[in-house]
Amino acid sequence: MLSVFVTGATGIPMTRIVSSVGLVSCILLFAGAVFAYPAAAQEAAKTPEKNITHFKDWAVVCPEPDSKEASDCEAILRVTVTETGQQVLRVSIFKVPDAEHPVGVFILPLGFLLQQGVLLSVDGKEVGRLPVQRCEPAGCLAPLIINDDVQSFFKAGKSAELKLVNAQGQAVALPMSLSGFTAALTALDKP
Repeated sequence: MLSVFVTGATGIPMTRIVSSVGLVSCILLFAGAVFAYPAAAQEAAKTPEKNITHFKDWAVVCPEPDSKEASDCEAILRVTVTETGQQVLRVSIFKVPDAEHPVGVFILPLGFLLQQGVLLSVDGKEVGRLPVQRCEPAGCLAPLIINDDVQSFFKAGKSAELKLVNAQGQAVALPMSLSGFTAALTALDKP
């Protein structure tokens, strides 16, 4: 058994004990989504076959326009450097069959210290620390079960921030807009 998430400073339980098989299944399911949609927002104009619905800063991406399964879709947020368009953060939230809550995976940039994990805060209030599960060429993966408490924070908040420490020991903050989060999450429930 692995402890995947930790309790935040707010006292909100974010600890989940899952079996190795469950965690691996969840990450493998997500890995398929990551590589299937590496730049969904940019591809929207180029690929009319994908069903992309925008909700302010968030989007819901489905692999096929006629997909009726909510589990086929994901809510995404991409944070890019304005000048270069380089992605520095991607958030993907998706439903896992038979799971009580959606799963979120934060794809973080390479080149930061993994041991400290990532500090998540909403509107300046610390929510918890996310462990980094592994790194791939596309970035490092930090999963989070989007339980009722996390949903409440995200729905009530205006912005979130992920703080990590780079290889030089400096704290780096990655901003994350929550504008459109509630509508995107709701859209995942609709077939």
